[in-house]
Amino acid sequence: MQQLEVAHHFCFKRAQGLPHLTRSDMVLGLAGMTSIVAIIDLHKLAFLDSLCHAPSDEPCHMLFILRLCKFDLCENRKISFIPEIVKILQTYHLEDYFASFKTNSLFPSIEKWKSVCKKAVRQNETSQWRMRLEQHKEFSLFKEVHNNLEPDTIWRVSKIRQDSLSLMKLLVYVAKILLYNPFYAQSAHTSTCTSKWYTHFLSAPLKTRRHI
Repeated sequence: MQQLEVAHHFCFKRAQGLPHLTRSDMVLGLAGMTSIVAIIDLHKLAFLDSLCHAPSDEPCHMLFILRLCKFDLCENRKISFIPEIVKILQTYHLEDYFASFKTNSLFPSIEKWKSVCKKAVRQNETSQWRMRLEQHKEFSLFKEVHNNLEPDTIWRVSKIRQDSLSLMKLLVYVAKILLYNPFYAQSAHTSTCTSKWYTHFLSAPLKTRRHI
């Protein structure tokens, strides 16, 4: 899983033209992307939905119910899908839905479950991401520019106006020079100017960037 996370961070780092040593939380934050673990968890939760909605006479559903009963009778079992999905449900505070299924055989519709899971995973990832930003002083400037786990303005503009992609990449390149060049980083005045420059060009409302 760690290797998947490393590859995940590397791809988004290269795609955004960010320096090799850029912190992963900055990389994913600017792209508005969650961790690879969260993405995999969403697929596992979708698989749970398909099992719960499968016809009762389907072998997969019967096996699922059998494994679920065994888990309830012996919770110290650690190796199987049931303990893993229970842990995921607890992580995102979704265990009440599973409890309702076990008690009343009721489970949300496919559309509702998908929406609930996406919202829960996004909230958890955003909370964890912001917590990590608060724990490290090196994120102080970054927080002034980007404080939410969603695609940065430059990438949203690029998506709407694909002809502006080259200009947006240029902004990232200039910002990279200002932030990572030791000559500029040593100057407090330059640091303040960089912060204001970043705030204007990378965090301005989307409607003010469309003319670029």
